Amino acid sequence: MLRLARSSSIFPSPRFSPDSLIRTRTFSARDITAEEYDEQLLKQSIPYRAILAGAQRAHRAVPRIYGHPRSGNRGGHVRRRGREDCNRERRSAGPRMQVATRAMTPTGMYPLLGYSWELKVPIGVQYVDGADGARGRCAKQVMYGADWIKYYSDRRYHFESDGVLHSMVNFTDEEAKAIVDETHRLGKKVAAHAIGSDGIAAALRAGADTIEHGDGLTEALMDEMAKRGIYWVPTITVGVYVAPGRGSNWEKMAALERDNFSKALKKGVKIALGTDAGGSTGKS
Repeated sequence: MLRLARSSSIFPSPRFSPDSLIRTRTFSARDITAEEYDEQLLKQSIPYRAILAGAQRAHRAVPRIYGHPRSGNRGGHVRRRGREDCNRERRSAGPRMQVATRAMTPTGMYPLLGYSWELKVPIGVQYVDGADGARGRCAKQVMYGADWIKYYSDRRYHFESDGVLHSMVNFTDEEAKAIVDETHRLGKKVAAHAIGSDGIAAALRAGADTIEHGDGLTEALMDEMAKRGIYWVPTITVGVYVAPGRGSNWEKMAALERDNFSKALKKGVKIALGTDAGGSTGKS
């Protein structure tokens, strides 16, 4: 990962471009709407999604990558772990990857939701409840080859009268700290999906190594990240791409994340290139 130079422009010269950065966040799923996500889990098999990710989305994500990208996903299980093994052993074309398998949330806080209680529908994440349960889930993911542990720090993003992007925090501080402590004990790192200021603050309290997305960063949170050397992994491109389809606050959130980028640069926050490449067409 590289720390970006201070500048009012994101890419101030031909010598400094996205091609020179390590792409640290790619994504094998693409869903602008809840309906698209439901269709993936309900109608597409795991082998189909793995082939689709490898043949199409990885093709967009990796041609310019230098170094070792980190791949994150919700319903990924360990299928991308196998893709990385093939890449490492030169059995397939592609870069070396550091893989996060199934992201973690407490029970009932991530789709698929709203279906009849009589149906057992696929779950797009790994449900984790309680500090002891969190430690066990982390150990099991690492046992199956995860290089990183990813968890959802927050959801339900909204602006309040103070003008700050807020959110509902998913885990208790004890649970989030257990995820981070156990992962670090096993020699791995933690990526926290945190969009609202409340979720970002909770992830920082827990000791996460990276803040993914981070739209709602406040200057105080930026100062803390700069002081502690915590990486921010913004995903501006995909935010702009999905905003029209998602409506509500998403366009305002995308603009906020873009504005926060220049502020974070000036404050010396360490920034890694996050693409969420699977989440857009890759043409922009």
